[in-house]
Parts: sequence; C-alpha cells; structure tokens
Amino acid sequence: MSTSPITQYKNKYEIRNWKSYNKSLCQRGILSLWLEDSLLQDWEYVSRKKNEVGEQTYSDSIIRCCLLLKITYLLKLPQSTGFIQSMFFLMGKNHFAVPDYSTLCRRQKSLSVAISNRVGIWREISYRHRFDGIEGVWRRGMESA
Repeated sequence: MSTSPITQYKNKYEIRNWKSYNKSLCQRGILSLWLEDSLLQDWEYVSRKKNEVGEQTYSDSIIRCCLLLKITYLLKLPQSTGFIQSMFFLMGKNHFAVPDYSTLCRRQKSLSVAISNRVGIWREISYRHRFDGIEGVWRRGMESA
C-alpha cells in the first residue's frame, strides 16, 4: 500500500494581460466604506446644534459607528477618533464633529456593540490588506480568537 512520494506541482499561472493584472493589484488597496444617509444626517445635525449642559452631544448611532470601526480595524480609542476625522476630511466633511476618545470610553459602557462572526470579519480584512505588510497582525488576532 505504500506508494512512492510523488511531488505534485501546481500549474504555473502565466500572466498574459499585464494591464488588467496591474489594475487589479491597485484595486486590492482600495478601502471602501459605506455610511448610511441617516447616519450622515444625524452627524450633520449634531455638528450644527448647540447642546445644553448635561445633554448628550452624540447619538447612540454615532457612538456605535465609531466603536464598530474601532473593533473592525483593531484601533485604540484615540486612533479611532483620528481615523474618523481623516475619513471625514477625505469626504470633504471637515465640519463634522467627532467624539473624543474619553466620550467613546464613557459611552461604550452603556452601549452593546455586537459583531457576529468576528473571525470571519478578520479573515476578510486580512484578505483585503494582505499586501500592506500587516498580515501577521491579523493572523495573530485570528489565532487568539
């Protein structure tokens, strides 16, 4: 029953259309983020209104959005506020008020942010960012989960 070990090689993939191959390599680095219109309208309203003493400035949906981005990209609270500020800068929404990290820290205790299949999300992120040189970080995160 013992057979001699035969080394099998994969078929070599030849690239014939370099233009489309290079274009697909560039598209692997694209970061797409979709925010609902209702969330953006809520953020617009918060940025323009003047709150009274003791009133919560940011709605639960804004805090939840910030915390989801924090969890998804494995950011610390100060990094997540910087990430959101730069995201709005790129969108041309510089006037949007972003909650500071102390507000996020305080409010995350009262909100439940549940992410289903967290490992699946990490695998997707790992796949999308595998050429950024940070693949090891995501792999370590997957192994510990």
